[in-house]
Amino acid sequence: MYKRGSILIYAVFLLLVFSFIGVSLVNMLSGENISSVEELNSSKAFFLAESGIEIAMVKNLSDGNYNYNLDKGKIILSVRKITDDNESYPPSSIIYISSLGEYGGAKRKLETKYRTYY
Repeated sequence: MYKRGSILIYAVFLLLVFSFIGVSLVNMLSGENISSVEELNSSKAFFLAESGIEIAMVKNLSDGNYNYNLDKGKIILSVRKITDDNESYPPSSIIYISSLGEYGGAKRKLETKYRTYY
């Protein structure tokens, strides 16, 4: 029914098909690994930026630029007073904070305004 060489051709064909599937899976999984690392670094940079805003608010930082270096991350803060409202009761100021978080090549920036009373 089959000639002796035809089974060898089928075996080589199946070997090539399975090899192609294996190589495709390896490439796809390595690409997902890279994207998950980038997403993790982006999340860490976001949380660093969020921490920078909290640092500026808790320490009640005055106008200026501030840098904080962590393990592999960095926080760059810019704080400035926008307005003073001495006529309101109690007197208040509006503060603008820009916080940049950097981690593993990823950068995330958050900006906020808040009112502080004195």
